[in-house]
Amino acid sequence: MRIVNLLLCSLILLIFVSEGDAWRRRQGRRCDTTPCQWHWASCSAQCGGGRQSAVLTRSQGQCGSCNKPSSSRSCNTHCCAGRRYYVVIKT
Repeated sequence: MRIVNLLLCSLILLIFVSEGDAWRRRQGRRCDTTPCQWHWASCSAQCGGGRQSAVLTRSQGQCGSCNKPSSSRSCNTHCCAGRRYYVVIKT
């Protein structure tokens, strides 16, 4: 008897779940597939090497994707003009 009740409850639950999905489809509701938007932040240094991180400007929709990098990148790696370095040699 217990197995019959369990099977009957499972069947009723399955019917309600499938009817709910069909109702949502009939309502024309679609999952938002809007992708996220992001840009690189300004560099932490003007020259000599700095870092940039990706800044999220718009979150993705419920079913959207996001290709925003999770790490930072190097930037402005060129040498700084006008800086002179001197080496002192002791004899």
